[in-house]
Amino acid sequence: MNSRQRGRTTEKKAERELIADGWTVYLVPPSKQWQRSQDIFNIFDLFTVRRGKFRLVQIKTNNLPNLQPFKEFWQENICPNLSVEVWIFYTKGKSKKYKGWRKIVI
Repeated sequence: MNSRQRGRTTEKKAERELIADGWTVYLVPPSKQWQRSQDIFNIFDLFTVRRGKFRLVQIKTNNLPNLQPFKEFWQENICPNLSVEVWIFYTKGKSKKYKGWRKIVI
């Protein structure tokens, strides 16, 4: 499985988990050949809403991204009903410390 397929699989896994938890989810459409996907605000993969609460989520597989852009976004757009999150899914054997989801709320 290439990195694009692995990333999409992880995004769909997150989407299913959020829907099961009662969230309405918008997942950025996959990129096509020779075309990059258009992330939400250029950094998020998922937008979710449930009962007046909102989440912007970046999904990663096996690696922690630089959190600075997410912190800057949050500081510029502080809203009491908005959660900015980074979810990292660690596949088996890729991390000694983590297994499965690591969810970071900014």
